[in-house]
Amino acid sequence: MRLYRNIARFENIFCAFSLGVMTFAICLEVFFRYVLVLPFHGPEEITIYFQIAVTFIGAAVLVRREKHIRVDLLGNILPNEFMIQIANVLKNLIGIAFCAIFSYLALDYFIYGIESKQVSPALGIPVYIPYATLVLGAVLMSLHFVINFVNTLKFFISDKEKRP
Repeated sequence: MRLYRNIARFENIFCAFSLGVMTFAICLEVFFRYVLVLPFHGPEEITIYFQIAVTFIGAAVLVRREKHIRVDLLGNILPNEFMIQIANVLKNLIGIAFCAIFSYLALDYFIYGIESKQVSPALGIPVYIPYATLVLGAVLMSLHFVINFVNTLKFFISDKEKRP
C-alpha cells in the first residue's frame, strides 16, 4: 500500500509540475514575442510535450479516483447495490482490456521513437522522451483499473449478506 501511495503522490506532483512548466513556457513565449519582439523557439514544443504528459498521467489519476467519464444512468436504473457492483466489475474489465491494448501500442510507438532516432525540430529532444509518457500513463491506468477491479471484487467477498 505504501508503494501505491507513492505512485499516487508521484502522479499528483508530476501533473502539478507539468502544469507549472506549461504555464511558465507560455508566459515566456508571450514575453519574448510581444514585449521583447524576439522570436523564441521552443516553448511551444515544451508546452505540447508537457500537455501530452499531463493528459496521460492525468488520465491515470482520474482512473485511480474513479472520476473518469461514466454512465451514471446505470446507477439509477439498476435495482440494487449488487447489480451496480456487477456493472463496476464489467467497467473495470473493459478498462483493463483497453489499457492493455493501449499499453502495447504505446510501447510499440516508444520503441519506434528509439529506433528512428528522431528529434524534435526546435529543441532537438529525442522524441522517445515524450512518447515515454504515453507508456507510463497507459501502465498507470492499467494498474489503477486492476486495483479498482480487486476492490470491487472485495464487495462480493465481504458483503455476502447483501447478495440477492
